[in-house]
Amino acid sequence: MNSEPLIHVHASKPIIQSWTEREVEHLGFVTSLEPQPTGVHLIADHPATWALHRLEALPITERSRTVITMMTSHPVYLDCLASYKLSGVCVSMGGREMLASLYAASIRGQTYQAKSDLTKAELRVVRSLLKGMDADALACGSVLNATSRAPLQYLKTERSRFRLERPLYALDWDV
Repeated sequence: MNSEPLIHVHASKPIIQSWTEREVEHLGFVTSLEPQPTGVHLIADHPATWALHRLEALPITERSRTVITMMTSHPVYLDCLASYKLSGVCVSMGGREMLASLYAASIRGQTYQAKSDLTKAELRVVRSLLKGMDADALACGSVLNATSRAPLQYLKTERSRFRLERPLYALDWDV
């Protein structure tokens, strides 16, 4: 019996799935077509933010055995993904980081450490905005209990903490 964890790859397109599976197999792991009860989920976040919707569909118990790989390396985005209580978030395929993350995920361990200084509430706001929630729904919904202008005003005043050179495309900065 093989002692290596089975890896189930989630990807937005077949070409990305195929490439990711090849990279995982190159590291010495076995991929599976279907999720396994003791297997690891590997989500390829290409294009960026694709993983957000995939993570929403995964039960919380499955997220602890999940690793995300991506090309983006912005610390706030990495922390937004990790706030789903994942095992690991890797900026590149292959290498020691991916190897450690996949093994840790097989035993529900965590390898990710926060890269930004945002609070849990701030990460929830950014995560909601990345998923496309508008300011009114964000403020009046379950994420915040504030006016509709509050999230935009907050992001405008805290732009330096997010290390944004220019406004996010989805936000109107004329608050």
